[in-house]
Amino acid sequence: MIGLPAWIKHKFKTQSQEFTAIGTVLDETYNLIITSTCDNLKDYQKNIKKYVKSQYMFRFKVPNNANGFNSIEVDGENLLKCPENRIKQIRKIRM
Repeated sequence: MIGLPAWIKHKFKTQSQEFTAIGTVLDETYNLIITSTCDNLKDYQKNIKKYVKSQYMFRFKVPNNANGFNSIEVDGENLLKCPENRIKQIRKIRM
């Protein structure tokens, strides 16, 4: 997910809300997604935001083979694993 543009929506707010843009994903940890809205490498540390995965719904813009993009919506609870361990889980499920 690192390098993908992302949008979020809070899961626990009762008011209907839309997804809001949060920028591109810089890093991912077990509980956090770290993003920045700045395109310059010099200024990206000023605009770093950290989001707790379990509190948000995420929408990522993923490139496909036909030079277009697909939007994927993911509940943050499904992302609560280390990125390297998530790939191992997918392999075990498919076998």
